[in-house]
Amino acid sequence: RLDEEMAKDISVKLREEIELTTPSVKGLSFLYSSYEPRCWWFEIFETVRRLILTAGVSFLDEKTGATILFSIIVCLVSMRVYAGYKPFLEDKTDRLAEMMQWQLLFTMIAALAMKANLTGETLQDKKYFDFLLVFLQFGAGSVVFLGTLRDKFKEMKEIRGKMKGKARRWSKNRVRSFGGGEGSGE
Repeated sequence: RLDEEMAKDISVKLREEIELTTPSVKGLSFLYSSYEPRCWWFEIFETVRRLILTAGVSFLDEKTGATILFSIIVCLVSMRVYAGYKPFLEDKTDRLAEMMQWQLLFTMIAALAMKANLTGETLQDKKYFDFLLVFLQFGAGSVVFLGTLRDKFKEMKEIRGKMKGKARRWSKNRVRSFGGGEGSGE
């Protein structure tokens, strides 16, 4: 019995073999190559989502908040799809995609808040509002950036540890090969 990760790896290998034998399939690989084989359809979903958020909202009255509310609903649905399916081959990419869906939702909430009438607000309240908008826009990206840095530092630490281990083994072998070490009389 295969676990989920092993099944994914085998499916990706089979997909690569099919691409090698069928040039017409290889020509379409840009549409599905970053997705897990079980989510071959995800680029279609992503294209429809983008069309709805750009062209679909143009059919609604822009003077009301209906376009923004509709966009928020689309964002929530797509966030759930991203979180439920985790369509990308790499877990990091899944996390990034989900974070960007949150970012889009925050952008829509900010747009809705900006649509609200702020004329009765004090100058201090407007500054708080502006600060929160900036935080919402850069907060998610900062979290992703810091997470990526953390992952890179972990990778570098692991590589450095492996290199130190290899260097120790190499130096021990060098000492033995030149007659140094225990029992050599030196």
